[in-house]
Amino acid sequence: MIKWISVFCLIAQAALGDDARLLSSHSWRLNDENFGGLSSIHVDDQGQRFLATSDRGYFLTADIKRRDDKITGLKQQKLTQMRSTNGSVLGKGLTDSEGIAVDE
Repeated sequence: MIKWISVFCLIAQAALGDDARLLSSHSWRLNDENFGGLSSIHVDDQGQRFLATSDRGYFLTADIKRRDDKITGLKQQKLTQMRSTNGSVLGKGLTDSEGIAVDE
């Protein structure tokens, strides 16, 4: 099953008092039944990689290809099932993530 995800790149210039604005968008398609339903995304400080969580209980990491400020492509690195602290796969009802916090 092919899934589509639209990834939007926004820039917020809060320090300057400007509103966030759309720089570009990119549709991404993977032929993987576990792909889709992304709930949260963390983009690294360089804007070159991201970590996302899905409603299906997966972490997704990918590289972001850019030309200037525009996203030109995404390359999946890993699609990994969420696990508990003891390493077991999380069951239904425990995987509908709504946010992510990354401590770099």
